[in-house]
Amino acid sequence: MSSAFGTLPGWLTLLTLVVVGYLLVRGGSGTAVTGLQDTNRELVRQIGALKDENTELRARVRALEAKTDVSEALVPVVKALKDHETRAAERHDGTLHILELVAERLGPEPESEA
Repeated sequence: MSSAFGTLPGWLTLLTLVVVGYLLVRGGSGTAVTGLQDTNRELVRQIGALKDENTELRARVRALEAKTDVSEALVPVVKALKDHETRAAERHDGTLHILELVAERLGPEPESEA
């Protein structure tokens, strides 16, 4: 004869499954699980702290690189120096040409009497 609401062993089995499920979800199934959960929480906290520290260090590295990287700042200076040298060479060649023209007009140097 079966009852409309099930049998006592059926209800005990269901109750046992509910209690075990609750304990597993809550984490109260033993000290090992609780210890692992505490360790996991600590690891998550440390990972967050390390990520924050990594972000801060990356920002400091970028700032230091910006302060010490002078290669981009030197590009216009090097270009100006090269242009200056080119113009100086052109001025030198022009000066020599002018001096040659003056020397041609004046002619050879007279012989000096000693």
